[in-house]
Amino acid sequence: MEMLVFLLICMFLIYLSYQDFRYRAISWWLIPVLFLLLAYNNVQNTSFELVYHNLAFNFIFILIQTGLLFIYFSIKNRGFINIINNYIGIGDFLFFMVLTICFSVFNYVVFQVVSFIIVAMFFWIFRLLKKDLDPLIPLAGGMSLLYLLMFIIARIYKINFFEDLLLSMLIKT
Repeated sequence: MEMLVFLLICMFLIYLSYQDFRYRAISWWLIPVLFLLLAYNNVQNTSFELVYHNLAFNFIFILIQTGLLFIYFSIKNRGFINIINNYIGIGDFLFFMVLTICFSVFNYVVFQVVSFIIVAMFFWIFRLLKKDLDPLIPLAGGMSLLYLLMFIIARIYKINFFEDLLLSMLIKT
């Protein structure tokens, strides 16, 4: 059963990436399916309490981040701005929510920042190479591929993203 869940997660992450790169949109049903598969996988590999605790704090982080973006763009445009679908796609936002169940708070913030940078760099490079590129950034698709890579590496090397190994190494030095 564990291998089946692993393969389904990989398959759906690849499908989500394909859709986002191809159509700049994702199917709505991928979000709850991926969330449930990842929740099952993470609860099997850690504890329900740890997954729930990190999910709650990561969710709060996303709400604060979204709130700050709303305030920033509303001040910049001198009026209330709906940032969802104006600056960030609903699929991207929902995929951020799916990933809240996959990491500790520290690892989630690190993953989000690093993946934003990597996706933006790749998009910028492709934009330089291909002038008629769609201006919409496939953020969920890029993050999905990055998470897929991490998910496979974690499986091979038995890495638990709910442990803050990087943080503990930084504190010790």
